[in-house]
Amino acid sequence: MTISSSAEEKYEEFLTRYGHCSNRITDKLIASYIGITPEFFSKLKNRKLSHSSDGSSAA
Repeated sequence: MTISSSAEEKYEEFLTRYGHCSNRITDKLIASYIGITPEFFSKLKNRKLSHSSDGSSAA
């Protein structure tokens, strides 16, 4: 993770490295780790979840 990475890139990298345990870590701690506010992390996470559900429902 580099300083110039976007929040979305940092979250993607976090999921790649620690996705196996991300459900056991609070959103607040993940936000702190990637350097964003918990509020912004919530929006980022919801956006990512809505995009992944849109893609999986396409047939």
